[in-house]
Amino acid sequence: MYFVVGLGNYGREYENTRHNFAWILFDEHLGNDVWEKDTFLLSFVAKKSINGEDVLFIKPHTYMNLSGKVIPFLKKRYPDYFVPERVIVVHDELDLPFGEVRAVFNRGDAGHNGVRSITQHLGTKAFWRIRLGIAQEREGRVIKPNVLSPFHEDELKVIRAEIFEKYRGVLKHIFTR
Repeated sequence: MYFVVGLGNYGREYENTRHNFAWILFDEHLGNDVWEKDTFLLSFVAKKSINGEDVLFIKPHTYMNLSGKVIPFLKKRYPDYFVPERVIVVHDELDLPFGEVRAVFNRGDAGHNGVRSITQHLGTKAFWRIRLGIAQEREGRVIKPNVLSPFHEDELKVIRAEIFEKYRGVLKHIFTR
């Protein structure tokens, strides 16, 4: 079993913000009506099978900086399956240009508080991360936007038309490596 944790903030005011990039992709991937509230996990969850692997998609409702709080509860509920190497954290990344999607394993948090929280609760950096670029490039310079600013409508179209497929490809690559 894999555990795919999408970092984001709970609440309508955060729905289409850059910090909720993972949740936007999750909803595009799984739909809006498949999510079940799991009070034990402090999250909304959805189950799916991908390439023969059972996958639990998780949207923690602890706010970004406390995302790691879900980890101890996952360990308790799935003691036979839970290992850090099967955790995949999907998150926004200020250091990548918008449209870039990259997978990394066993790397530092690069100042991302949500990733830092996951690392602290796992006790290791040995887990997968799918980094979703949100930086803007103008005149050869990288501009880091406010992570709580909403995506523009044209950016949401790119997310649904192009970035979603990149994300799915990276996720499948992790499952088949």
